[in-house]
Amino acid sequence: MHAARTWVESLAVTNGRIIVAGPDARVTMLAGPSTKIVELGGRIVLPAFHDSHVHLMEGGVDMSLCNVKSVLTPREVLAEQVCSGASG
Repeated sequence: MHAARTWVESLAVTNGRIIVAGPDARVTMLAGPSTKIVELGGRIVLPAFHDSHVHLMEGGVDMSLCNVKSVLTPREVLAEQVCSGASG
């Protein structure tokens, strides 16, 4: 994000990448024949966040833990899929 918090009117996208963001006239001038122009109409565009907060080590450890408190045999573990990511 720009520190000056400037706003743009349009984006030009080529091959899935934003190539220019700015006033409509500038975007139109720089766009090529295969460029998709997205007129924002006052809306805001923010970077996508797939997972904005994660502790990688803790998440990995949690996924590898099994809760076997309620099962008595290996067959029950597989039947209940008590381990994260268990496929049966």
